[in-house]
Parts: sequence; structure tokens; C-alpha cells
Amino acid sequence: MIKFENVKKSYRMGETEYQALSGINFTIQKGELVAIVGPSGSGKSTAMNILGLLDKPTSGKYYLDDIDTSLFTGDKLSALRNLRLGFIFQQYFLLPKLKAIENVMLPLTYRHGENIPMHDIKSRALTMLKTVGMENHASHLPSELSGGQQQRVAIARALIGKPSIILADEPTGALDTVTSQQIMDLLQKEMQETKTTVVIITHSVELAAQCQRAIHIRDGVIVV
Repeated sequence: MIKFENVKKSYRMGETEYQALSGINFTIQKGELVAIVGPSGSGKSTAMNILGLLDKPTSGKYYLDDIDTSLFTGDKLSALRNLRLGFIFQQYFLLPKLKAIENVMLPLTYRHGENIPMHDIKSRALTMLKTVGMENHASHLPSELSGGQQQRVAIARALIGKPSIILADEPTGALDTVTSQQIMDLLQKEMQETKTTVVIITHSVELAAQCQRAIHIRDGVIVV
């Protein structure tokens, strides 16, 4: 479960203080597929950074699976992020010199405090590639894959650690209409089968319409 309680985030630019989030409240239940929607500058990216434990609120509380994230800093915060969250981005961020399977293996290879045997990690990575229909491309480099195939590999990478929450930032933004629908179908299937919470950050009303519900943000506040 995700819970924001009166979350505020401000930034100082010179002598001016910019309010990115102005005390927002929402709850996302386990297993929901929810879109956070807003135009550029609305505060949705700031909300994602806080959700992803990449930034902290100026004030207010963020609870992740009933954990008060304000109590965590440094390595403990990184460990919480790696254990509970999976990330999918518009630009994929696959390492160009690593094969598809090696990219998928990365989250478990660097998981703090867990000495998982490498052959087990490789086996799990291959299973994840099969889940997203990419098992026949395990040995390909990112440059040898299409955009849709790279995004499938990125989804497998996000899923390998069995996160409770997937954060997807414009996951179809760089894809054509047909491939975009395939990626959304894949995310919906994963959510239904594993009860993973999926949060999609987007400016697209059409993409948001495929989610169970949408949270609309504008000028740092939630609007109806």
C-alpha cells in the first residue's frame, strides 16, 4: 500500500521558493493499477521521485507498505528501494554493453545483504524474460533490439526482484501505438497475476484511461 499524508515539497531557486507539491493526500491499495496524471510542471514527476525514494518530502508523511519512509536514510533507504520498488522508464536505461539477460540480472546482483548464487540469478532472469516474451533474445545487446523489445527487457528487470510496487514513468512514451498497447497489456497481466501495485506517471489521458483509476495533479495539488 502507498499512502501520502499532506505531502509537501518545495525547492529554493535563488531567493524564490518554488512549491512543487502543496500538501497532497492519496492512498493506493495493494494490487491497484493507478495513473498519476498531469501536464509538465504539475508536480507529478516530483511525486514520482518521492514515491521512488529518490527524494524526500519537505513535510508530510509517505508510507510504503505501512513503513514510515522518513525513518530511513542512506544505505537503509537504498535497501528499502531495491527490495520494495521496481522502476520502468520511458528511455529504458539498459546498459548498452550488457546482454538482455545481464541487464535483467542487475537488481539482484547488487541487492544489499543477499548473497544469491549467480546461477540462481541467471535462472530467475531467464524466467522473467520468458514472462515478457523475450527469452529468445536473452543474448542480444540493447542495440540489437527494437524499442518495444527493450521496454520488455526493462519490465523484466523491474520484476525480477519481486517488488511490491512498480513505478512506470511514461512507459509507452517512446513507442508506437501498437507496441504501447502491448506494453500496457503486459503490465495489466502482471498486476492481475501477482497483485503487484502498478503506478503509471503520465501526461496522457488515453494511457490513464486504461488504468483502474487516475489521480490528477495540477500546480502541485490534486484536482478532481
